[in-house]
Amino acid sequence: MLSQLTDLKLQTLLRLTMAINRNSPSSELIHLYADSLEHHFNIRNILFLIHRNDSWELRYPKTKIPEFARSYLDADKEMIIEHNHPAYANGFRFVLPVLHKNLPLGMVLLGWEKEPSPPDLEFIKTLTHVLMMAIENKRLAKLEMARSTLNREISLASDIQRKLLPSDLPMEGHLKVCGFYLPYYEVGGDYYDWIPLNRHEFLFCIADVSGKGIPAALLMSNIQACLRSLIGFTHNLKDIILEINKRVWQSAKGEQFASMFLGKINLRSQQLTTINAGHCSPLLIENGNISLMDKGCTLLGISEDLKQVDVDIREYAGQIGIFLYTDGWKELLDEYPSIPQNFTEQLVAGHFTEPEVIIQTIEKEVKHLSEVHELKDDVAVLSIFTDDLCF
Repeated sequence: MLSQLTDLKLQTLLRLTMAINRNSPSSELIHLYADSLEHHFNIRNILFLIHRNDSWELRYPKTKIPEFARSYLDADKEMIIEHNHPAYANGFRFVLPVLHKNLPLGMVLLGWEKEPSPPDLEFIKTLTHVLMMAIENKRLAKLEMARSTLNREISLASDIQRKLLPSDLPMEGHLKVCGFYLPYYEVGGDYYDWIPLNRHEFLFCIADVSGKGIPAALLMSNIQACLRSLIGFTHNLKDIILEINKRVWQSAKGEQFASMFLGKINLRSQQLTTINAGHCSPLLIENGNISLMDKGCTLLGISEDLKQVDVDIREYAGQIGIFLYTDGWKELLDEYPSIPQNFTEQLVAGHFTEPEVIIQTIEKEVKHLSEVHELKDDVAVLSIFTDDLCF
């Protein structure tokens, strides 16, 4: 008889282990467990509960958790149910919580007509722990799979976003453009662009969407696509800004907004046209002087219609430099009082004819500072140089 019972326990454990190794659904494992207890160990009543996300779920039977069971949900050790407890009147005799690292994985309430022998009860406890850990491992495996899938998708999105940035910026003697972008996450909401309109006219911009990560990246990709589409119909900056504002409003419904600096430079007429839509004011270096380019309008997407858009049109002569940046660069500098407040101005003024030097210096600083202090925002910068010989 003892040999038969031992064989029965081994067969029960083997069946459950084989089902676990087949990666059977949790519901199938629980039904196999309940069937084994009912048919081989005279267990008449079973409640099998799982703890997930700070709440309890009854997995067997698939009904609501009975009120009489709720008083045991905080139990951290096994116990015999008292005769005067409502659970006893409902046919339950034993409570077995399962914990891992002092955190609840689940719990079973068992009821019987004849109390199992101590060895049988120990085997039931073992079987319960094996099943609970198997269910927890399945949950963790699903989370890891979902996390791995998400990481692959984010990595792909990061590659796509990098490809949205201009790759072949001009670096000729009289026209040099250089940019740098580092997102807070793998993807972000900053963006810059340089778009040839014809042989002597170019559109450039820098933008920053509120928020971070995937939501900001999605809206920014929408803005980039909108801008690229619009220049096929018009080169008028005011018309472009008005339409982008509508697109941002329609996409985000006021929950997100964007700042943007949009410019157009004509190398033949030496005319610079710009609109600053609530963005950090770029620096213009001309004749040894630095001025801020802040004329424009409010942020994009905070209302369906822009009430007023001011366009800045200026003629230039000789050499000029333009430095555009997002607020992530300024915020990063503000974290370090040891860095001079006029660091950017000194750098740009001293090297405005060398955009590659400006960007390399900033890239080095950003990567160094981000190693010491975690980035709080995306960082994007764009540096432009031209002179009146560039046509």
